[in-house]
Amino acid sequence: MFDVSFFEILVILIVALIVIGPERLPKVARTIGHLVGRFRSYLDQAKLEIDRELELDVLKKIHGDTETELHSIQDQYQKEMESVEQKFDTYADFDVALNPSEERSRSDARKSQT
Repeated sequence: MFDVSFFEILVILIVALIVIGPERLPKVARTIGHLVGRFRSYLDQAKLEIDRELELDVLKKIHGDTETELHSIQDQYQKEMESVEQKFDTYADFDVALNPSEERSRSDARKSQT
């Protein structure tokens, strides 16, 4: 992130020692360390929240794509079922036309079952 060399850190410490003084320098260093730790914690939490939001967006997109695919499959299934029913009705009508006596016996059998 920041490219700070050892020499630059040493210069900062020497200036801090001169400006703040040797008595208050340890307390100031602890305070700064504590604040830096808190700042890092907040940054980590923000990164986690952003990652969660991105994952949520990806999952929503996958869910939408899956729903679209499911509806497409359902439509295909419905069309195929209608086609099969239509063919079945055509064959049943054809069978009745060829064997009208069997249709009468079938309808009689249905009536007796109810």
